[in-house]
Amino acid sequence: MADGLPSLSDHAAVMDAQAANIEARCPDHGTQDDAWTICHCPVAEDTRKRAAELRLRAAVQPFPPDSAWTIQTYRRGVWQRWLADRHDRDEAREDYDGVVTRYGDQWAFRLVRADTSYTVEAEHVPSVGLMPEPLRLPYHPAAEESGS
Repeated sequence: MADGLPSLSDHAAVMDAQAANIEARCPDHGTQDDAWTICHCPVAEDTRKRAAELRLRAAVQPFPPDSAWTIQTYRRGVWQRWLADRHDRDEAREDYDGVVTRYGDQWAFRLVRADTSYTVEAEHVPSVGLMPEPLRLPYHPAAEESGS
């Protein structure tokens, strides 16, 4: 649960627990003493299918996790960005070494990594049937010949 919001996997786990509870109370298949008088196993099966659908939707990330490095300098009592983000650590380290060599006697610098991840909020996800298919462009042999 990120930021206090339940994930799709959290919802699926709750649904699985509910399905197990329903099955345990089934008079025909259950194991608990306080069984119901009617078999509700089809409801449990439907609940499990919905949980599996949630897991499938949770497996599709909106964006892959990302890391970026930036150089910051301490000026006027606050750490501030010195250069634009770099997505390659070696490039960022090279920039950092150059900045420290050139300006390190005037200001303090640090190299900062920002890790970004994205989470789909459970209540804002379409059902699997409504999820768009990946865009597939038609094949055009003429495009290959022209080099585009």
